[in-house]
Amino acid sequence: MKKVFVSFLAGAVLMFSAQAFGDGISFTGKKVEGETPVTINGHEVGKAVVINGKSFAPVREITGGFGGKVDSANSEVIALSSQDDSATKTSNDQINYLKKQIELQKNTVESRETEVSNLEKQVAEFKAKADAETGEVQRHRTNYAVFKKSLEDAESRLESEKSKLADLESQLAALK
Repeated sequence: MKKVFVSFLAGAVLMFSAQAFGDGISFTGKKVEGETPVTINGHEVGKAVVINGKSFAPVREITGGFGGKVDSANSEVIALSSQDDSATKTSNDQINYLKKQIELQKNTVESRETEVSNLEKQVAEFKAKADAETGEVQRHRTNYAVFKKSLEDAESRLESEKSKLADLESQLAALK
């Protein structure tokens, strides 16, 4: 019984020690199972090889894709550094963001202008009906008042959206 227990314990130690140190095993001479593209912000920068189910990507291409550089790469060490253009990159990112926001805001303003235009037509229609001498004058006057209030609210929202657009455009101008 003692021998069985010792054998079991020795087997368990060997089995778990190989798993614990599995990441330190060299892949030199191992079979490459495949390749997969490496992309940064949607642009392919290189191919990664797959060995034992793990992907290994090209350091130079990835570092360059993130705006860094490889100072040295040899069998002993790979040294990376970041370039000092982060302020330019941040400014360009802000400009692109503001351009997108401005485009969205222009669409919102256009939508509000269409809303105001439609309400103006309805208000004019109900005003004409309310001014006419028909049997439904009171209903037309009520509809006129309701649509007139809706028009005033829509015009207020339109002005607010135009103000936001002007603010975004001034922020963009300040960055350029």
